[in-house]
Amino acid sequence: MNPRPFLGLVRIIFFLAITLLLLVGKSSTYLFALFIFFLVILTYGLESFYQKKRLYLASVLEPFSGKILIFGLLLFFVLSGQFFWWILSLFLLRDFFIIILRSLASRDDVSLRGTLSSRSLAFFQYGLILTLILQKILESLSFQTWISRIQVLQLMFIFIALALALLGIILTLSSYLRGLSERKKLGKRLTQERFIILANKKSRGYFDGYRRRLLKRFARKRAALIYYLPATSMFAKIKKIVQDFSQVIIAGGDGSFESALNTPALYNKSLGFFPLGSGNAFYSYFYRGKRFEYLRSRFPFREMDLDVLEVEWDYGKRQTLFLTVGIDAEVLRYNLPHLRTPNGFWDYLSAAWKTWWSVPAQYEWKCVVDGRTYLLKNAIAFNLGKVPYYGYGLRSLLGLTEPDDGVVEGLATVNAHRSLLNKPVRVWAMFLTIMRMYKPPLLSWKGREFVISSAKPFPLQAGGEFLGYTKSLKVKVKRKQKVLVI
Repeated sequence: MNPRPFLGLVRIIFFLAITLLLLVGKSSTYLFALFIFFLVILTYGLESFYQKKRLYLASVLEPFSGKILIFGLLLFFVLSGQFFWWILSLFLLRDFFIIILRSLASRDDVSLRGTLSSRSLAFFQYGLILTLILQKILESLSFQTWISRIQVLQLMFIFIALALALLGIILTLSSYLRGLSERKKLGKRLTQERFIILANKKSRGYFDGYRRRLLKRFARKRAALIYYLPATSMFAKIKKIVQDFSQVIIAGGDGSFESALNTPALYNKSLGFFPLGSGNAFYSYFYRGKRFEYLRSRFPFREMDLDVLEVEWDYGKRQTLFLTVGIDAEVLRYNLPHLRTPNGFWDYLSAAWKTWWSVPAQYEWKCVVDGRTYLLKNAIAFNLGKVPYYGYGLRSLLGLTEPDDGVVEGLATVNAHRSLLNKPVRVWAMFLTIMRMYKPPLLSWKGREFVISSAKPFPLQAGGEFLGYTKSLKVKVKRKQKVLVI
């Protein structure tokens, strides 16, 4: 048996048992509830042991079980009149505020560091719950002298827990603001501009008159020529068009930019991006969450090197900046170009809905990272790349990706429980990725070469394009491409 998922489930069962025993309201049941509470504490010791011995596969229940037990029992004591509702509200507000800060940090590509560990707060919250149970026992036994002493200890735990909650908010906010001010500027400032804009008329945004006006406004401010790509073989004769220009702006969607990456005539150019598609993962990356920054008059571009990956699968090779295998790739299969409407986000949600009901999200992969083998059973999705976004600002990778370190980043979602829960687990994993929280069911690696294989074909997408099914693929850094960012 996998011990760690078992321990997470046990904590939730123990919470229900403690609550029921406290509801009975007898001295014997209070004592039994105290005994079970000590068993809960023991599960954390066992978890640390299994973690050191590497005898586990992380469980999605792990982040939930502790919070359910703490807030569930504190709510019980509030409803029974033994605890203060405003203190519980402050604890809840603390967690909500931390989530908001993490969301902002993820959007602004800021790494939160130096924050107070939630384990310290949880320790005193458990101590508080312990004193509340002890008070129940003493009241049932009419030990009035000891009740006042327990209440003093209880107040001490409340004071320290509130102080830690406040300190955690202050440190997290300070870390976020410091990260904003110290955020590393990528590349070097572009001193000489020689732009041409290659616009894809097939991109969804081109059919919107407002988006076309934005493109022309952008071109006018940059004193750039707009060249409209042909409907077929877009970049087939582009070498002569771009030969007198140092920088090339691709106006289109993610697929347009990926096509440019696979065009040898553009290898020695600095590639920029104008969002004219639907999801625009590259807009999230190149503009770093700055809304409409590309319209500001003469803002400075910065030029940097970005690793370009090569993915080799059963039916070919392709250069890309991000790819996905598993259920996330299936969403792209249902979101084909000929089925799309002017509303890109709702098309994506519609495709995700179809995938939820039509696709079994269960894969078994053998993953080799720089020669080291990992067996991923009951896997759901695997993201690899240098650009940590799907589009719409949704993150696909954790942490800060170094643009030119020659390393591929990978993030897998693996469920330690039954496959019946795989799709809800994937939704939870996406939330964790957006918050940049490395918790189960996420598994992360970095390596110069990834090889993923399976006995059964699995779906693959790269750069927002569904590539079909394969039994194996290899990913590595192929070359470096100069790109324009802000």
